[in-house]
Amino acid sequence: MKPEVEFSDCMCLSIRKASRNITQAYNEEFQGLGINITQFSVLAILAGTGKQTITKVAHQLGSERTTVTRAIAILEKKKLINIVLGADKRERLIAISKKGTEILDLARPRWKSAQLKIEHLLTNQIDNLRSNLGRLHHL
Repeated sequence: MKPEVEFSDCMCLSIRKASRNITQAYNEEFQGLGINITQFSVLAILAGTGKQTITKVAHQLGSERTTVTRAIAILEKKKLINIVLGADKRERLIAISKKGTEILDLARPRWKSAQLKIEHLLTNQIDNLRSNLGRLHHL
């Protein structure tokens, strides 16, 4: 008896597998730097925007606050970010440190290398992919 649902056609499963493989490609490029793609993304956001709350960084990443909180804890332990109090003493702001900026500068060409490899695999489809992924943000 054939199953009622054909899971090999499951969009969620296919996108999750692709996401894991893409994440692995970036993380392999970052070997030796002591960061992963999530941590790189946090550093890049902070370098571009300055001090931010964890909630704002999570929003920019499209991640849950708890996921970003874990990444922040690791970055703080490695002294790649600084955590300071905001105007409201309950608010914590995160900022990239000098060491974080140095690591980010080393990581950027590696990020670009992973980016180009993935784009090469998707030649002639990259613009459609970006457009279609953008539409999924509105589900």
